[in-house]
Amino acid sequence: MNFSDFLQLNFRFAVTAQAVTIQRILSGPQRPGWSWTFESLIHFLRSQAPRGNRITAAQVRQLMEQVVLPPLGHNVTIRPAIGAPVPGQWVTAGPVDDARLALFLHGGGYVAGSLRSYRGLTTALARACGVRLLALDYRLAPEHPFPAALEDVCDTYCWLLARDMDPDQIVLIGDSAGGGLAIAALIRLRDAGIPLPKAAVCLSPWLDLSLASPSIQANNGVDYLNPDLVAACANLYLSGLDPHTPLASPLYADLHNLPPLLIQVGSAELFCDEAREFAQHAQAANVDVTLEVWDEMIHDWHMLQWLEPQARAAIAQIGAYVKKVLYQEKKADSTHARTTFILSSE
Repeated sequence: MNFSDFLQLNFRFAVTAQAVTIQRILSGPQRPGWSWTFESLIHFLRSQAPRGNRITAAQVRQLMEQVVLPPLGHNVTIRPAIGAPVPGQWVTAGPVDDARLALFLHGGGYVAGSLRSYRGLTTALARACGVRLLALDYRLAPEHPFPAALEDVCDTYCWLLARDMDPDQIVLIGDSAGGGLAIAALIRLRDAGIPLPKAAVCLSPWLDLSLASPSIQANNGVDYLNPDLVAACANLYLSGLDPHTPLASPLYADLHNLPPLLIQVGSAELFCDEAREFAQHAQAANVDVTLEVWDEMIHDWHMLQWLEPQARAAIAQIGAYVKKVLYQEKKADSTHARTTFILSSE
């Protein structure tokens, strides 16, 4: 982003913030729990998200790369994953045990997202979980449609096993499309007879590319995502494939014998209902699944951990969960507002 683009971006945000201020004076916040800053940012992101039936990958990528956050905190190390079959970066934040790691899959609708744009989140997750984190730069559509991204994840996971990594010391973590990709990878690895990781964590996962869930429309105008944008990403990724294909839309997959899952979703986001439905399917398949529905949170609110307390609280919960499954530590309690459903096979 050049200096002119930076000035224009700041001007557009200032205009949005002024409109939010007037609206809050007249009728209060759009959601009771939203601060002025949080609501201004959501309105700004909503205004920047492209609409219509001709959305391109370039437009989605521009949206994703507008705000790039630096690595957060101290003792952060980021280095390339030399020798890996897919480009990636090792991320550590503070002291870690090299025997335990998280494989992170970024979001972006399968057409956008990068290691650069996710540094803020990956360093926060690495610190919270106390593990080495391998952030994967998997191939993107439309240049590389389904199943290229899925192949990249599975190839990288098998590479880790070939380096004598214990699958019981690995967790998959993914946000948005990366959350759906994590579930798809578990299914593909299971069907191939490959030992599965200890657990998976999905942040606002995209699990149904057919866009059939009621919250796609119900939360349109609240979430910063919109149905046009999501549909464009689905079309670019699927490239004519049936959106009900289980490895593209894990909501329709056979979920038996998957490892424990933690799913966090916001009640105000487009993907809320499909996460609820997926958790019910997982429970019916005897999967140990924990679904947390965070009150009034929008899609991928974790990315705003530099601003929103509930984002920091959600990341802390993820860290507690990962430590519970890898280190057998007791999961920390949280007093932050959320609706939690514990769906367990036990």
